[in-house]
Amino acid sequence: GIKWLADLRDPWTTVYYNDMLPRTESTRRKDKKLEDEVLALADAVSVVSPGMQKEFSGRNDNVQVVMNGFDMSDMEAADANIEHDAKFRLTYTGNFKPNQHVPEIWDGICELINEDEGFGKDFRLQFVGNVDASAPDYFIGKGLSENLELLSYVPHAEATRLMTGSVLLLFVVPQSRNNKLIITGKLFEYLASGTPVLSVGPVDGDAAGILADTAREKMFDYKDKQAFKQKLMQLYLSWKSNGRRLDKLDTGMLDKYSRRSSAREISEIMNKITL
Repeated sequence: GIKWLADLRDPWTTVYYNDMLPRTESTRRKDKKLEDEVLALADAVSVVSPGMQKEFSGRNDNVQVVMNGFDMSDMEAADANIEHDAKFRLTYTGNFKPNQHVPEIWDGICELINEDEGFGKDFRLQFVGNVDASAPDYFIGKGLSENLELLSYVPHAEATRLMTGSVLLLFVVPQSRNNKLIITGKLFEYLASGTPVLSVGPVDGDAAGILADTAREKMFDYKDKQAFKQKLMQLYLSWKSNGRRLDKLDTGMLDKYSRRSSAREISEIMNKITL
C-alpha cells in the first residue's frame, strides 16, 4: 500500500492557541481522536522539535525531528542591500500576540532609557508587522513614544532586510501551555541573519537549546529584568565603542538548520519507509 509520512509542524491538540479558542468538549474529543488515528496509522511522523518528538513517541515508534529551517538565498539577497543602522535599534518582525507581552522586560528597557541619557537618545524598539496593542501602549504610557517605532506589514524580502540591517533582534516565545516545545521559523531566520538576538522565553525549552547549540546569547526568563537589562546595556556600550556597530555573528555552523538540510532529512525518511 501507499506509505504515509505525517509531517506535523506544530503540536496538534496541545498547540498553544487552542487555549484561546472557544472549543467545546465534543470538539476536543474529536480532535484528540483524529490525532490518535494519524499517529497510529502513519508509517513515520516528522516533527520540528525534540519536545514534540517526546510528546508523540509513545504513540508512534518512528517519530523523527526535522527542524524548521531558513533559506540562505533570502539572507544573501538581504546582505546585498544592507544599510547599517544609525540608531541602537532592537527589532521584532512578524505577528506579536498578547501572550508575548513581557512587562518585566519592558520595565528594564524603560529604566535604561531613563537612567542613561545616551541610551535614551540612541535606543529604538521597532515592531514590524501586526502587533497587539499591549506592548506599544506600555511604552506610550511611560511617555516613551519617541523610542517606539511601529511598521505595518512588509513583504518578506523587506522584513529580511530589516533583520540584517538592525543592530539587535528580539525573539519572544509565547507564554502558554507547553511553550517549551515552541520553535518558530522566525528563530532560524534570525540566526541566519547574523544579527545578535535577545531572546525571552522558557530557559529550559527547545528554543533555548538551539540558542546554546549555535553559540548565541542565552534565553532570558520572562521575569529576569535585571539580566536582560544588563545584557542590553553591555551590547549598547559595545555598539557605541565600535563605531556604532555590532559585529555580525558567525553563520557557518547553521547549515544543519537550512531548508536544504531539512529537505534532505525528509527525503531520507521517505526513502526508509518506501524501500
